[in-house]
Amino acid sequence: MAGRPDSLVVRDQIDKQEVPRVWLWAGPEAFLKEDLQERAAKTLLEEGLAELNLSRFRGTEDSADVIVSTAQTLPMMATRRLVIVRAVEGLDRKGRERLLAYVENAVPETLLILMGEKGPRDPFFAKLGKAGAKVATFWHPSDSQLATWVRLRFKDLGLELEPNLCEQILESCNTGGQITLSALAPELEK
Repeated sequence: MAGRPDSLVVRDQIDKQEVPRVWLWAGPEAFLKEDLQERAAKTLLEEGLAELNLSRFRGTEDSADVIVSTAQTLPMMATRRLVIVRAVEGLDRKGRERLLAYVENAVPETLLILMGEKGPRDPFFAKLGKAGAKVATFWHPSDSQLATWVRLRFKDLGLELEPNLCEQILESCNTGGQITLSALAPELEK
């Protein structure tokens, strides 16, 4: 798996339901993180019970006590709970310590996804990794990675994509700068 973007590895692990107890999704590519956390909710939570077992927080708005308490709560009539924390780097010092203590002894029935914009070498993110969080880094995709993402998106829609059509789609979304996934996604939905 060496050389594969972390986002593809994460996608595979979600699809195979081989996920860690705590995942730290670091890096600046927000669209992929949002896309994959939605995929995790659809794939890992039992249909009809997702609302009972899915909780979303922001490190800039919610306390670590509430986040950890939710993560420690057993799932309702299901095998797994999913707790997603965006902007985890926004927790204060006390909140970070509380979260680190949870990561060291994470509940097996909960998948805790911690999302942040900083890179994996950030001191807090490094501590999360040492405490037991599996770290995946989300950088902005290269052109070849964009093509892979387009093909996977078509496959998710049950469609097959010819290589030359993939190139045409990418060219039509290139407005002279870097193509972003947030600009590309609506074009694929058409």
